[in-house]
Amino acid sequence: AWAYYELGWGGYWAWDPVENASFMPWLTGAALVHSLMVQQQRRLLASWNLFLAILTFSLSLLGTFLVRSGVLSSVHAFAVDPGRGAYILVFLALVVGSAFGVFLWRGGDMQASPRPTGWLSRETLLLVNNVLFTVAGACVFLGTLYPLFLDVTIEQKITVAAPYFNAVVVPQMLLLVLLMGITPSLPWRQAQPAALWRRLRWSLLAGAVAGALTLALARPVSVLAALSVACAVLTMGTVWADLWRGGRALAGAERRPLALALPLNAWRARRHYGALVAHLGVAVATIGLAAAGLFRDHTLVTMAPGDTATLAGHRLQLVGVGPATGPNYDAERASFLLDGAIALKSERRSYHASRMPTTESGIHSTPLRDVYVVLTESRDGRHTISFYVNPLVQWIWAGGALIGLGVLLCLSERPARRDGSSAA
Repeated sequence: AWAYYELGWGGYWAWDPVENASFMPWLTGAALVHSLMVQQQRRLLASWNLFLAILTFSLSLLGTFLVRSGVLSSVHAFAVDPGRGAYILVFLALVVGSAFGVFLWRGGDMQASPRPTGWLSRETLLLVNNVLFTVAGACVFLGTLYPLFLDVTIEQKITVAAPYFNAVVVPQMLLLVLLMGITPSLPWRQAQPAALWRRLRWSLLAGAVAGALTLALARPVSVLAALSVACAVLTMGTVWADLWRGGRALAGAERRPLALALPLNAWRARRHYGALVAHLGVAVATIGLAAAGLFRDHTLVTMAPGDTATLAGHRLQLVGVGPATGPNYDAERASFLLDGAIALKSERRSYHASRMPTTESGIHSTPLRDVYVVLTESRDGRHTISFYVNPLVQWIWAGGALIGLGVLLCLSERPARRDGSSAA
């Protein structure tokens, strides 16, 4: 969100090395959260979970090193200090070396005897989930640090940019969204295909219809967008079906109205439904990412005051450009009129302390689209304007908020011990 609102380049994610440094521990940490459920319910993957915990913390330290040392160039990097970077690198080596040394020495003692499990079971799909998260993290790690490795070893500079990450990581993320829609409906140990079909048939139908409509109506035609929407709607349907089943069961058991039983059941099982709310947030964000990433309209125009530009059915008029001042900056401010009624402003600022130019974007948001305007350059009374129409960007932020709400719901309920009592 910061990149979207403050950098003025119309996007929210660029596979920047420092962005990737924060993404890698998120991937392995998400894998850890899911595999811990397998350990809790089936007493499996204990050694693997310890490995993921060490790896996640190590990647967090690696991100600190990349941000603080200056070895990578990024708008997100700050406090560049080679001396501090060397200290962090030594600390990283000590922590990673000692932690993995102890793991190799004693980690095998934690592994319980594996119990038989069916291929169609929750623990099996959670294991697949772990593999996808970990492989995605490895791909991001390779693409982020390989250029640095070449620069240090043979002094060859290359850039691994968005096309690599989109081609390698995005399909794995899409598979994870698909698993997210199926796994919560599976029982532990072994699922019966007929029973699973009865649970999933309406959600699968809703996902298939949503994907077909996206393929038929969205332009340009995008199979990736159709698959993304289909998987996201499948997950949404799974969340609603689970809530509906639980609410109906409680209404029948306690003779309550269904409208009251639905929220009451969700509150009593906050840990379970908090996870589903987080899944719902991922589904909402997936639709936003697909729409904003694949159907964005953009044009770069040169305008004088009074000129107009048209994009995706929106008409933008440049009203005027003039100087402006703030408490600690000087600016050039452009005023626009969108669709003849909505005022927008964009600024190019120069702060007194650093003299570094920054951009303030003009953004008009609705739940369905953002109109995004940036004053990029001025010369001889002509002004270069970046004009974007970004569909469903607000869904990305809404999905993030739902993920946070789901985490809070999970944390608000104490997990039950295996003997049925509440954990202290």
